[in-house]
Amino acid sequence: MRKILTMLKTHWMSLLAGVVAVGAIVFGVLGMSSDEVVKKMKAEISRTGASSISSLRGNVKTEEMIAQETRKGQQFEHEYNLTVGEANRINRREVLMGGVFPQPEKTATSFEFKELYKRTMEVLYSQLDAGTVPTEVEIQEEAQNVEDLLALEAEQKAEEEGDEDDRAPRAAGGRTPIMNPVGGMPMGRGMPMGRGMPMGMGRGGAAMPATGRGGPSIPAAKSGEPKYDPVYRARVAKAKSILCYYDETTFHVSPLAFNPAAPAPEQMWFAQVGLWVQQDVVNAIKRMNDTAANAVKDTDPCVEHVPVKRLGLVRVLGYEVPSELGGRIYFETANSPSDAKALDSVGGPSLTGRRCDDQYDVVRFVVTAVVDQRDIMALIDEISRVNFYQCLSVRYEAVNRDIEENMGYFYGTDPVVWVTLEFEGYMARDVYQELMPPKVQELLGIKKTDG
Repeated sequence: MRKILTMLKTHWMSLLAGVVAVGAIVFGVLGMSSDEVVKKMKAEISRTGASSISSLRGNVKTEEMIAQETRKGQQFEHEYNLTVGEANRINRREVLMGGVFPQPEKTATSFEFKELYKRTMEVLYSQLDAGTVPTEVEIQEEAQNVEDLLALEAEQKAEEEGDEDDRAPRAAGGRTPIMNPVGGMPMGRGMPMGRGMPMGMGRGGAAMPATGRGGPSIPAAKSGEPKYDPVYRARVAKAKSILCYYDETTFHVSPLAFNPAAPAPEQMWFAQVGLWVQQDVVNAIKRMNDTAANAVKDTDPCVEHVPVKRLGLVRVLGYEVPSELGGRIYFETANSPSDAKALDSVGGPSLTGRRCDDQYDVVRFVVTAVVDQRDIMALIDEISRVNFYQCLSVRYEAVNRDIEENMGYFYGTDPVVWVTLEFEGYMARDVYQELMPPKVQELLGIKKTDG
């Protein structure tokens, strides 16, 4: 114990210095672990960017890697431009004639456009191999055919009766008189029947029911037989000579076609856009019907064999624009307002909410048709594929065959429906803006016209 005290007295200064050093170390460590110090250290690391040193050391960006990334960006841009170019190529249509848009070169150009527009609209029917219901002229032709058929049958009957008389005893003079089977008057063998005979008389002078259309008189025994009905014969003959029905109000015709004045540039533009849409619809239907017709063997294809049997109407309603521009820019039509089937489905806004913008102009249109109900989706697909079109709504109802046949339509035995299809079409602004007349650009909010 005395030795320990002696050592403490001798070395007390050194021992005190050591305690102070240890205390300083403990204090420093405790201070370094405080939240305040940690925050300061992190802030300094963030300020100097020291945290990125380890990642830089593990992911060194060489010149080759930079060049590779640059090539990827260039390749993406190249492919994007190719895609846009192809989309514009598909979306592009040719105008009817040069020198019209955006402004006609001269007044005569506007009249030339109008005449060409009218002729082009008329061609749409022939592209579909389409026809109307039988006309009065066609029904009268069948009435004449029925009259000839009755005459031929009467002559054959007379010949048969004459053969029987040849086997009977002859009358004085050696000639057996042949009786006219219609009217009971004597006639010579081979005398033409029908056209030279009194109408409305049956065998023995009996009256025959008339057709009600100035046609031949049908013997009572044959009344009701389809082959003696001129109207029925005309319907069947017409259905077998065409692939599709239409009528005079089927297509959307611009009023400029009937206005004697020179059309304004914006009227011609709306007529041109409407024509483009209708040509696309016709091409889609033609492709469907032609495919079905080409598959028919051993007979001539007709309405009975194709999916789209009647094109009811096509109406190009107009541009869908933002609400501040009015909501819709309507394309006028010269057709009568008998478009209830179409107008019933276009009262509300588009479900897509798309409006004309700086990339695409949105055009709304409606198609109604009598279609084999098994081919509704195929028709939607064909129209959607022919250009940038999207179907917005589908409505259909069963066809009342009695009413349709009384109107002159003959569809065959397929299960057919009236279908109403509503579409949006998209027109690339980069493609069409340079063709738009100034007034159209103003209506679309692209730019203001002078004055």
